[in-house]
Amino acid sequence: MSLRRFYVPPGLIRNDIAVLPAGPAHHLRHVLRLGAGTPVEVFDGEGHTWAGQVEFVGGEVRVLLQEPLTAANDAGPQITLALALIRPERFEWALEKSTELGVTAIVPLVTRFSEVRIPASKITAKLERWERIAREASRQCERATLPRIRTPVTPADLFQLPEIAGSSKLWLHARTGEQPCFSSAAAPTVVCVGPEGGWHEDETAAARSAGCSIVTLGRRILRSETAAVAALAIIQCRWGE
Repeated sequence: MSLRRFYVPPGLIRNDIAVLPAGPAHHLRHVLRLGAGTPVEVFDGEGHTWAGQVEFVGGEVRVLLQEPLTAANDAGPQITLALALIRPERFEWALEKSTELGVTAIVPLVTRFSEVRIPASKITAKLERWERIAREASRQCERATLPRIRTPVTPADLFQLPEIAGSSKLWLHARTGEQPCFSSAAAPTVVCVGPEGGWHEDETAAARSAGCSIVTLGRRILRSETAAVAALAIIQCRWGE
């Protein structure tokens, strides 16, 4: 039986002791009702995982770390998913599934035909929610690292991000894709998925100028969240993942 896993930020891990944040601590103590001495697993989101045992000290829930573990699920190519902002429940589903599929980073895109616009006053709260979803998905699928989630940007700003320089850039286009999605993929890769209304022609022209390969997933018109997951699965399969 696999151990229960808990995320603990690196700043709360010192001297072989991990102090659980309030949310995971409440879940361990009052929902799972784990007792002192119970073996569990802790990961810090930066690639480190440990086995340990639960202990209660005052109001804190701690894990005494015993041995480092190897997280095999984090091996693989570096993939960034740049996904247009779509309806919240669909975007969050895609965020969860792309985390399970091993993306390194997720960049929300504000496109011409995006269904959603997030006011500046709500960006921080939205990022916190997205990060919680990614943490939970990472916990469940036994990742040791968390995907980086960026503040929403436009497609033009996406191509200026330093972390995607030198990446293979795939621009998914249902109607004018010139080659199959997998044919141009090379690590590291950025997969760009538009909104339900598709890309504006100016966005596609700019993507081509920025060195994107205009690719297709086939004859069928897919929802944005379906296209994102399908593309990631195809690329991972191509690399034997």
